[in-house]
Amino acid sequence: MEASTLPRKRLPAAWAVLAVALALLFVLVSAVALLAWNSYQDAIERSRARVLTATQVVSTHVEWLTTTSLLLMEEMDHVVGSDINTLRPDAEAELALHLRHMPPGVSVSLADPSGRVVYSTAEGAATSGLGEAYGLTVAQLTHDRPWYVSAMVKDPGSGERVFLIAQRVERGGTLAGEVIVRIPVEVMSGVWRSLELGPGSTIGLLRDDGWQVARHPPVDTPSNLANYVLFTDYLKKNASGVYDAISPVDGETRIVGFRKVANAPLVVIASISRDFAMLRLREQMGQLALFLLPVIAGLVVLSVWVIRLLTRDEQMRASLAAAVERNNLLMREIHHRTKNNLQSVASLLKLQPIGDEAKAAMTSRIAAMSALHEQAYRSDQYSEVNLRDYLLTLIDTIRRSNPDHIDFETDLAEASVDRDLAQPLGLIANEVISNAVKHAFPGRDHGTITMTLAMIGSDRAQLVIADDGPGFTPTGKESGMGSRLIRAFAQQLGNDYSYARENGTRFAIRFPATPGASDT
Repeated sequence: MEASTLPRKRLPAAWAVLAVALALLFVLVSAVALLAWNSYQDAIERSRARVLTATQVVSTHVEWLTTTSLLLMEEMDHVVGSDINTLRPDAEAELALHLRHMPPGVSVSLADPSGRVVYSTAEGAATSGLGEAYGLTVAQLTHDRPWYVSAMVKDPGSGERVFLIAQRVERGGTLAGEVIVRIPVEVMSGVWRSLELGPGSTIGLLRDDGWQVARHPPVDTPSNLANYVLFTDYLKKNASGVYDAISPVDGETRIVGFRKVANAPLVVIASISRDFAMLRLREQMGQLALFLLPVIAGLVVLSVWVIRLLTRDEQMRASLAAAVERNNLLMREIHHRTKNNLQSVASLLKLQPIGDEAKAAMTSRIAAMSALHEQAYRSDQYSEVNLRDYLLTLIDTIRRSNPDHIDFETDLAEASVDRDLAQPLGLIANEVISNAVKHAFPGRDHGTITMTLAMIGSDRAQLVIADDGPGFTPTGKESGMGSRLIRAFAQQLGNDYSYARENGTRFAIRFPATPGASDT
């Protein structure tokens, strides 16, 4: 394995998975939050639209109620003679006919200027009239205020919660009495049920001075809401609208719609409890939570599982990297020791009592093998050899051990060969160059040896070694050690080599190789 294949330092994969899981969780939570917010806004808008529509319905009902009450009071004024203590003979029948078109429990009464009731369609009618309606007397029904709506009162006779609509009766331009229509507060319950605004909802009728006239669900005593935000703010700006508020009556938080009643000093309100308005949203969020919680739990479990796997993988990768580094150190040490041993062998060889020529040849061959080991431990490449660097090292070694009058020229392309092919190729180059040094320049004081390396395809290279000597054409039967070594090593490279005489001797050999890049 080469040093360049070691795992590079990077962000641990476990942290990357954790970051992705957190990002997914953030996106999921953000999407749910956005959905919840949009659903919340939608629920609020639907509720606001409902209460505004409800005020229109209640206002229409109140308009009808006041109109029919005024008609009933006019009919009472019509059936009374010049003396309010006497009625026309058919008065009761006519009044009963009108009351049939009114809500149940509605009655009409006639009172004299002192407020004493002289006639009433209600059983057990009270003897007082508007005096019960917060101190209003008959004399206070003037030309400027000919009719009046009371706040909610409790009927003295039945104890029922009612509100009164009173109208001035005149005879000869002077006050003769009053006609009072008594309307139970309970008439609002039917309207409330028809609106289906849900639990906690209310509808109500207020006077324009803030007093409560009617409400459902009912209250025991009326309140004056003149200082309430409805009257201090909203009604001053618009005749109708919607606002959120805490009820001053029961403290419930509601979405409230209001509307002024046309042609009457009245304001209607309708409200929805905010809890009920959010009920559907809570149900939806609950259903969504039932779906999301397992998804989030699954995401967490999956993330933990993947992180554990990746942590284990990182540990294995770290162990592998350490093992690779140890192997590289061992390989460098082995190649360094091998080179040193070869140099020791070369040194011992020089001490042997053999011929100088044989001694030099063997020393150069040992140097060629030593150069390969040096190239390996210096480059940390053990499976392949950078051929250009190896050949340059080899030429430098040969140059140092040969005459100075020989020049070496190189043109070496970047190429890599398998380690098993590099050594025979180096020994071939050593033998060819040694032969050229020995035989190409007899009697000359200068010579040139040229080495060229080029790729001749995607998977083959050609090495050419040429000299400018007289030329030599081998027959293939040479018996010298160098020639035999060249033939033997060429067999390992595919035996694709040739000699030619081109202004000297030209040796070319072709062998498997791959394009490479310099390590420098």
